Amino acid sequence: MNGEREFVEHFMYVFKAPVITWPGYEDLAKDHKDRIMTYRLAGVKDIQDKKATDYEAMLYISTASFVSPLSHEWVKLYTQLFRRYYGAENSDAIGITEEKVYDNELHQLDRLKSWLYQKQMGHLKPLLREEKARTKPQDIVEYDAKTPTLFDFMEK
Repeated sequence: MNGEREFVEHFMYVFKAPVITWPGYEDLAKDHKDRIMTYRLAGVKDIQDKKATDYEAMLYISTASFVSPLSHEWVKLYTQLFRRYYGAENSDAIGITEEKVYDNELHQLDRLKSWLYQKQMGHLKPLLREEKARTKPQDIVEYDAKTPTLFDFMEK
């Protein structure tokens, strides 16, 4: 049963979890929805670790940079992610150079991905409760219909 619940949560996450951006920049996420879905499907390990994808983290960092300048560490992380998803030729064309990213900076990225996942799951909780409530009575009815009765004459 736990494996079934986990499967439903993963499925709902991939297809229904919202894209978290800096407040006020939600419209930008619509342009990236298909790509995010692709990376979620490919990133099963991230979902099992309860983390958003790197692409979603890059999008969040990007929208946060519209509000406030990024620190040097976040610029390095964003640059690395941008180069991974859009290629070195595109980043070179707009003047983005790559710098070495250290473990403590990668830890910050992991913390961001975990935080994004928690926010997304918070939005999914009502949907998961609906799904659970909708499927549970059906499971009980199916079980009762399949359960043999010892005294059939008593039901008549």
